[in-house]
Formats: sequence, structure tokens, C-alpha cells
Amino acid sequence: EEVELICDNDVMDSIIDRFGEEVYTCPQDKNSFKAVVNIAISNVFYSWIFGFAGKVKIASPAHVKEKYAEMLREAVTSLD
Repeated sequence: EEVELICDNDVMDSIIDRFGEEVYTCPQDKNSFKAVVNIAISNVFYSWIFGFAGKVKIASPAHVKEKYAEMLREAVTSLD
């Protein structure tokens, strides 16, 4: 599935390592860039995103972003 990510500039090497030199990227603002990637939506993908501690955000599609938010909410509520 095609997913749009908003990434801090300092994670560019990680994006290239994961998706290859041909990954589409463009500047978002002076501190970040947009990357459009084709991935299999899975818990592995979501855990990879989580590992960046907010430096990589899912911008679209909405259902992928919502699923990630749901997983985060469930993880936090399981701590109670």
C-alpha cells in the first residue's frame, strides 16, 4: 500500500536504508521531508514507525494513520 510519511531531516538515511535510493522524497519544510513509500501494512511496520519516537509520522492514508493511533491507545491503556 502507498503510504505518505512526514519525517525529520535527520532520518533520511534510515528511510533510504529501508526503502532504497529510489524512494520518492521531497522537502516538507526546513526541518522535515515527505516520503511516499509502498509497504505491507503490518505490526512490523507500525513498530518500525514507533521506533523513531515521533521523528516519522504517518500522514496518509487515513485508515493507516487511524490504525496506528488505535494501537498506541491500546498500548497505553494496557498499562493501567
